[in-house]
Amino acid sequence: MSDNDERKIDPYRVYNIEEASKVLGMNPQTLSDYLRDGRIEAQKIGEWKILGKNLIDFLSVKTYVIVTKQGVKGTVKAMNQEELYKKLSTGAYGVVSRNSKTAIQYTPENIKEIVELKD
Repeated sequence: MSDNDERKIDPYRVYNIEEASKVLGMNPQTLSDYLRDGRIEAQKIGEWKILGKNLIDFLSVKTYVIVTKQGVKGTVKAMNQEELYKKLSTGAYGVVSRNSKTAIQYTPENIKEIVELKD
């Protein structure tokens, strides 16, 4: 996200779906789906209310490619590496190896490499 994008979004303003979809350049239905599944934090009080800070956070999410010691690759989304390591330390993230059909957990001790994908 560029500095220009950040200035367009007021972190303290409450946006509705129509306003937020314009700021994000996203279809309102897609945004509604993201709100329902929790990709963007919001409150539904009659209609969706989205704090500008949450829109900025959504735009700031990075995708990391994880390579395990077994050579299995997968992706995890996080705001930064600190959040990524917190997520990985829960043991809740993993991947099923296509070759062996076994589940491999992404834990700090099982990771060989982490690479941030660039836009």
